[in-house]
Amino acid sequence: MSDFIWTDVQGNEAEELAVELSRILQPAPPKEQMAFKVAALPFYADYKLFGMPVPGQPGAAIFFLRGNGEFLPLDGSNVPIYLLNQKAPVVLNRETVPAYAKFFFDLVRGKYGRFIIVEKPEDIAWLPDASEEDKERVNQLLQPLTYKSLGRDNRFMLSATVLFRNALFSTNIRVCAVAEAPGEDAEKEPGKIVGEMELTDEQLLAENLSLPEEPISLRLALE
Repeated sequence: MSDFIWTDVQGNEAEELAVELSRILQPAPPKEQMAFKVAALPFYADYKLFGMPVPGQPGAAIFFLRGNGEFLPLDGSNVPIYLLNQKAPVVLNRETVPAYAKFFFDLVRGKYGRFIIVEKPEDIAWLPDASEEDKERVNQLLQPLTYKSLGRDNRFMLSATVLFRNALFSTNIRVCAVAEAPGEDAEKEPGKIVGEMELTDEQLLAENLSLPEEPISLRLALE
C-alpha cells in the first residue's frame, strides 16, 4: 500500500461510529454532520483506520482505529499505536513495513514537530507563494521510500526523504521487528516494542521552503 485507499462508511456502521465518537468528543457535532471514511491497513489484520472530517474546519480531521470491538482514538502521540502493537499484533515484514512507516509518521507528532515522508511532487502541500524554482529543486531531491534490510539487531531499515518544518531531509528509518525486554538497568536499556521507530543519519537537503508551519500528509486528506 503506497497510500491510504479511503472508502465511504455508510449505513449501520456509520451510525455506530457516530454514537461512539459522540461519547468522546466534547462538544460533539450533530450526528447528521458526521461523515466517515475507512482504509484497510496491511499490518493490522483485525483493525482498520477511520477518519472523520471536522465539520466547519476545512482540512481538519479526527482519526481512530477500530477492530475487535475496540475504538481507539489517535491523539497525535505514539502511545495508542504502541499499545495496540503489543496486543494486535502488528505484522511487519518486507512488504508491510513501508506502509507502517507512512502510517506512523502521518499520524504521530514528535516532541519537536511532525515528520512527513514524501516521495513524489504530489506529496508536498506547498504554500501559494512557493516559487517554481524551489518546487523544481525539491522535486529533484525526492526519493522513494525504500526497504533496505533487516539487520542482525532485529531492526528493519528503510531510507526516505522527509519534511520537517520548512526543510527537506534524507534519513534512514529503523523499525523494531522483535519485542525486547528491558535490561538490568531499565533506564539505560528500557526494552523495545515491535514497531518502535527511530530516525538516523539525517542529512539536510533543502531549507527555508515555503511550506505550512507544520507539514501535513496529503495521504490523510478526506475531502
